[in-house]
Amino acid sequence: MNINSYLETVSQWLPLASLIIALIALLLSFLSSRIAKKSYALSLEQERRTQPSLELYIVDSYIRPASPPIPRIFFFQVRLTNTSDASNSVREVRLVIEYGKERGVSSTVAIPHKIDHMEYLKPNRHEPLNPPFSIAARSVLGGVAVFSLPDDLTKKSVVESYTVEVVDAFGLKAGAEAILLKELVDESVEKASLPSQK
Repeated sequence: MNINSYLETVSQWLPLASLIIALIALLLSFLSSRIAKKSYALSLEQERRTQPSLELYIVDSYIRPASPPIPRIFFFQVRLTNTSDASNSVREVRLVIEYGKERGVSSTVAIPHKIDHMEYLKPNRHEPLNPPFSIAARSVLGGVAVFSLPDDLTKKSVVESYTVEVVDAFGLKAGAEAILLKELVDESVEKASLPSQK
């Protein structure tokens, strides 16, 4: 084969070789892009799983009617779940009450949890929540939250909702609204509708 024939053969194959190289480069770029996207998605998922995330569920709830000088007392048996892969802690437990006054003006008040009022829950078979407390990653913690509500706090008003709320170490809130409360009468529990009207 003379030099001219060789050069002619090479010139014929060069476009095809260039095309194959371009296709291989495109394939490698596509694969690299997919790997990068998967890595990024995995990183986001790992970050999301370590973000603070608490969920509150009300297992049961009771009201002890006011008996001066003892105010009206609310008991909530709750279950707190840490859905994050990181541990957390609760610094505050409170009862958020939304109520409406005259002329349709709504107000909100937050009542702090009072552990010393557990003595009014009889029979008492549950441990009270005692903030601040820690909750491990992917764990569940249960307890009772207690709140006292002075009669004059919502006097001449209509209570619209009761929401038990916890505040974690990062200032994030998790809560659950009470749908049904039970009334404690003579150390027995009688079902009563939630004193809430819209």
